[in-house]
Amino acid sequence: MQESLVYYWVTVDETGFPLAAEPKNAPARERRAITPFADVPEVAPDPLPRGARQFRVSLGPADQVEVAAVQ
Repeated sequence: MQESLVYYWVTVDETGFPLAAEPKNAPARERRAITPFADVPEVAPDPLPRGARQFRVSLGPADQVEVAAVQ
């Protein structure tokens, strides 16, 4: 049985600096402390800074990483 995908909505500023990483499912919440997002706030600033973008970042088995822009 394959491990569930862990996914976050990651908000970055125009330079690519992470502003927030919001866990979007239970495995993401449970494993947040062992990801590169451990020290990144969960809630994005409101309003978002000019040029900020959001991405869906999926972390899968065998260190698989998928990134997709959120429309």
